[in-house]
Amino acid sequence: MSQLTKKAIMKCTLELAEKKSLKKITVKDIADECGITRSTFYYHFSDIYDVLDGVVQTKIDEFNEEYNGKMDKVLMRFIEYSIIHRKVWANLFDARGREWLEKYVKTRIHYLALLQIRKMSEGYILSIKDVEIICSFYEEAIFGLLIRWIIKEEKTKTVDEIKDTVERIEKLFEGQLELIISNMKKQLPESGEVIDISMLS
Repeated sequence: MSQLTKKAIMKCTLELAEKKSLKKITVKDIADECGITRSTFYYHFSDIYDVLDGVVQTKIDEFNEEYNGKMDKVLMRFIEYSIIHRKVWANLFDARGREWLEKYVKTRIHYLALLQIRKMSEGYILSIKDVEIICSFYEEAIFGLLIRWIIKEEKTKTVDEIKDTVERIEKLFEGQLELIISNMKKQLPESGEVIDISMLS
């Protein structure tokens, strides 16, 4: 029952965030929409941003499970989902600013990248610097795309146009991480720190 209530709160908050500014949405609005009390809301979440964080993390976990942790596909589905709900992201941008949004998105991309690197590099010793470069590359690429599509010139595109663009990008990304890690496996670092990738968390 508790999980159903939590899901209902996330669903109602997402729907409200599609309609109006986050600055104008109150906990009472969400509680009324869900048919719950404010105390029930606070039992599950600390504030509206905590709810939206739950929405994002839930979707990432769902995509991760659906595609068996294959990061290329998980990232593309995350991009597609984010652009379809770009009004919510735009509201987050307005309410919290670019710096907050950038840190938030990049943290989640970093998490996905580490999961995939761990999965593909089990038993190998990799350079910490190389792992950081890979994570940074994906963080910058995905955040740049989201900002372009959510905040800038792509706001007028239809869902079908967005899906077509995402599919094209997916083809470009496909297999790139496997190739990068394959090259890293063949060349142990000449100097500097190395890390057992299975120990990353």
